[in-house]
Amino acid sequence: MRIVLSQKGWVFDGLSGLEWLFLQRLPVLVNELSADEGALLRLYPDPIRESEEEAREGSGVDEDENESVVADWKNYVRPELETLFDEARRVVATDLERAQQFQEEGSVDEGEAGEQVFYSLEVSGEHVEQWNSTLNQARLLMNEVYDLADSERRLAEGLMEVSADAEEPGVGEDRSRQAQAYPKWLLLAQYGFYGAVQSFLIDTLMDV
Repeated sequence: MRIVLSQKGWVFDGLSGLEWLFLQRLPVLVNELSADEGALLRLYPDPIRESEEEAREGSGVDEDENESVVADWKNYVRPELETLFDEARRVVATDLERAQQFQEEGSVDEGEAGEQVFYSLEVSGEHVEQWNSTLNQARLLMNEVYDLADSERRLAEGLMEVSADAEEPGVGEDRSRQAQAYPKWLLLAQYGFYGAVQSFLIDTLMDV
């Protein structure tokens, strides 16, 4: 995959099937993970708690002493954030519908000639805020639900672990460890993919 600038905004060019799946799943994934009320604390942090853990446990600052702050947050701030986040996901979902599929001549296993399927998507620069918001939502929720680290080191360690497990087990060896590692690798790869796209948008198209 390449991400390149265009006159209108930017283009996801040469997306592989897996990369396209990650991209296509972006707004859907956020909607699914948002069903976890605990994970939502990452998107809508408590206004008077010092941490998400305190919010869950009910410790920290006494809500009775900050009743107006809590009421304003619940009645005005959080609904407005929810509206902005929902709108961002709708914009991304609409953009994804304009993706194009194409084929290129290439080689497959054992050198046999064949056609490989790729995807391309051009996005308007006017939608960069919505894309960045949705990517950020996805990464925050994934990190909360699946306990993924927001670092390249953790991603690399996860990939190395799976690579080590990828060798064919000997006769009688337990295959369960390998089976459990693959989903973790897939989540880490998806998480890292979203991070790479978000970094491009922030570094190239956003005024920060």
